[in-house]
Amino acid sequence: MKTILKFRFLIMVLIVGSFLACKKTDSTPVKLSTSDMAQRLYTQKDFVDFAGSFAKNFKYLAIYYQSPTIINSKDKFIQSIKKAGDDQYLLQSAHANFGLDINEILIRKNRLDNDILHLYNAQPELLNYTEEEYWSIIKQSVLLLKKSNSVNTIKSNSSDINAQSIALDEIWDCLVGAAGLGTAGILTIAGIKELAKKGFQNVVIHTAAFLARHAGYVFVAIAVLDFTSCMYRESQD
Repeated sequence: MKTILKFRFLIMVLIVGSFLACKKTDSTPVKLSTSDMAQRLYTQKDFVDFAGSFAKNFKYLAIYYQSPTIINSKDKFIQSIKKAGDDQYLLQSAHANFGLDINEILIRKNRLDNDILHLYNAQPELLNYTEEEYWSIIKQSVLLLKKSNSVNTIKSNSSDINAQSIALDEIWDCLVGAAGLGTAGILTIAGIKELAKKGFQNVVIHTAAFLARHAGYVFVAIAVLDFTSCMYRESQD
């Protein structure tokens, strides 16, 4: 009798263990390759909206840096920010010496933060990818979107920023090649990703300031100035 009870108990343990193992397997989502994820993402309205908004908002940030003082003294500007490090007062002074206000940069960069957060919220599968993989997916998706027969130009509902006769898909041409885009910290993807995991719907300016201090303004400046040079070349063509 005891042998039978032990046998039945063993069978129950095996059944329960198998059931839990299956449940654990079922609950773990399959992570697509970056190319497969891009193939799925570029057809989604959420991504099309992101692509248009992000392009315009990055240009909106870049325009603020487009002064002769900075363009003619790019290396000196970058070095001054590097020297300031994470010291907020030194950073403010370094930017002010070149006619820039950190608060204005935060306001403009905050639009980009929210573009990224809104895409995370709309496409939570992206949370499974590293920062490098995220940008790889974005860039691949943009290229696929541009090649799509159904979409000739990346569009945005935003009308408060002039495109200055340069199409949004041309802006993305420069973004895809911009040095630093996707570099750890450049757009504080890690911080925004954590906000998305916690259910935040928007990045407020106060949070944006915290993220920016830990992102490194130097990476933002490098990416923006490289992008600006590309946009200048596009405008000459």
